[in-house]
Amino acid sequence: SLDWAALELTRAESLRADGIASQGRVDEMLAQRDRARAHRESLAAALDSAHVGERSVELELALSESHLGEAVALVGVKAAEREQAKATLDKTEVRAPFDGVVVLKDAEVGEVVSPNAASSQSRGSIVTMVDFATLEVQVEVPETSLGAVVLGSPAKIFLDAYPEHAYAGLVLRIWPTANRQKATVEVRVGISAPDERLRPEMGARVVFTSSAAAAVAADGESASPVVLLPRSAVVTIDGQPHVFVLERDVAHQRAVVLGGERSGRVIVERGLTDGERVVDAPPDSLRDGERVRVSS
Repeated sequence: SLDWAALELTRAESLRADGIASQGRVDEMLAQRDRARAHRESLAAALDSAHVGERSVELELALSESHLGEAVALVGVKAAEREQAKATLDKTEVRAPFDGVVVLKDAEVGEVVSPNAASSQSRGSIVTMVDFATLEVQVEVPETSLGAVVLGSPAKIFLDAYPEHAYAGLVLRIWPTANRQKATVEVRVGISAPDERLRPEMGARVVFTSSAAAAVAADGESASPVVLLPRSAVVTIDGQPHVFVLERDVAHQRAVVLGGERSGRVIVERGLTDGERVVDAPPDSLRDGERVRVSS
């Protein structure tokens, strides 16, 4: 140590003064003292450096603890942001209320979609979907023929695209109000066995097959199938009853044999078959083979 080196130096100098020790011994002790002093100063400097390092570590620890607290708080914030982002993402998914096929895209990118759309820049829906298993036929039945339609009764449906094929149907709904301008009542007919040929908005013709049987049963008479027509569909030509049968939009004159009346309609015994369409209340100017406008 430095104290021991200083003591040895003092002792060597005393022995040198008495002539016992040599000058070399004194120089050796002097060098040893200087080395001890330098070593102590080095240790002091290292201690000071260690204290500085300790304070630096303490500061870094405090800063790390601060960062840890911020990170812990940020975890909660990021979790809330994640849930918000997930909720926002869920809003971008369009969920259909039923299984079906998209037949029309109603909105374009950038347009506003709102269920209460009232402007040209907004849409009330994104797409139009169709459930082909629940297709219905919308029929405008004249008020004069409404008596032939019975809720729940069977019907035959003929598509304009496939007029040779008859689909079995069932009367599902009869609207409680009439169209005053057209003098018709809307009737919805369900299709019992839909197939791949059916398309929304296709033209169709419906024959209510149970009208005659229902009328006969109500009168208590025989329930054999007959063809009933409104009296207004029968015209007299050359003293004989005729009807104008529709083949698409062309009216063809045909003679018929009439029977009695049932439920306010005349019975056609010959000349007309079930499912054929006739012109109701034809004008006097109508001639055989003329085109007519067919209303639904």
